[in-house]
Amino acid sequence: MDSIYFEGCVPVRTLPVFSLHELAETYLKKRIKPVGRADRGNIKTAFALLSECHPAVDSSVFDAEHLEEFQRFLITKKNTKGEFYDRSHINKLAGFVKAVYNWCARKKLVAYSRAAELKFVPPLEDGDANKENPDREAARIEDILAVLPYLPPQIADMLLLLALTGLRPSEVCKLTVGEIKQDYDGELWLYLPNQHKTKRKKKKRALLLGAEEQSILKKYLTGKTADMPVFGNLHRKKDKAITPTTLSNHLKDAIEKHSLGTFTPYQVRHTKCTWVSEVLDSDHARAQLGHSSVFMTARYDHSEVKKQKAVLQKRKEVGCAISRYVRGNLTAGTPAASEKGGAV
Repeated sequence: MDSIYFEGCVPVRTLPVFSLHELAETYLKKRIKPVGRADRGNIKTAFALLSECHPAVDSSVFDAEHLEEFQRFLITKKNTKGEFYDRSHINKLAGFVKAVYNWCARKKLVAYSRAAELKFVPPLEDGDANKENPDREAARIEDILAVLPYLPPQIADMLLLLALTGLRPSEVCKLTVGEIKQDYDGELWLYLPNQHKTKRKKKKRALLLGAEEQSILKKYLTGKTADMPVFGNLHRKKDKAITPTTLSNHLKDAIEKHSLGTFTPYQVRHTKCTWVSEVLDSDHARAQLGHSSVFMTARYDHSEVKKQKAVLQKRKEVGCAISRYVRGNLTAGTPAASEKGGAV
């Protein structure tokens, strides 16, 4: 079935008409770059819920008002666990709808005006949804060390590599032998991923690997070709990479079985960022995590409280005129600018 759409009063061209479900399936099948498993699942979920919200709407008439109604629908919708969708997940699902429409507009499967209109729908803000997930915190180093004896050796090594490097769990899972340059400078190795999050933006990603990282990786490199994963599946084909879900489940099971401190693999990335920021600075933390901007790094840096404690300790050590005044050791109008540390 075809339809004619208009830009102003001028008919532009005839386009095929898809149901919302068919539009998503077309995107998943015809996109040149394969869609990752996690994104594929999210897209299917988004368009299944979209079809539930708008059962009589097809792709040719879906507009900004429909997307806003979809957001409101998700706010009151409960998932299979009987829990409300949190705000960040709602924004993610709406974002996948926009992404599918952008691609389909480029392929002339929907009108450009439809895709352009959806871009102006803002994401939900704090307080708009029934559920708000707390910000992700850094895992405590003592909790990381405590769980290691209860994990399978490969899972423990992967967790240690996460803590040493600050890599994302998905990056450690997808790490291949050929991405590790063992002849970088005789002492350090270099990790050069073939695919990474900012490659499409022409950004480079490289990570130095020290002696500790090398001692872990050496166990898994022998006898493997360049395209094989460093960390293979534990129970199936060893040439298939272990998944982040498997890594997370092993960690969760060990923590629950032995009543240990709770954390997730991704929180370990926050731990590394915080530690680097404490001992060096936020720019070094940015470089370690591979961020383009310190503004992104700030989301992972949880060292602010410790840094503020250091300020209070330094104030106690060097002296502070305002502190002395509050304690009653200094009267108003007394010259104090010459005091070590200044008048504040």
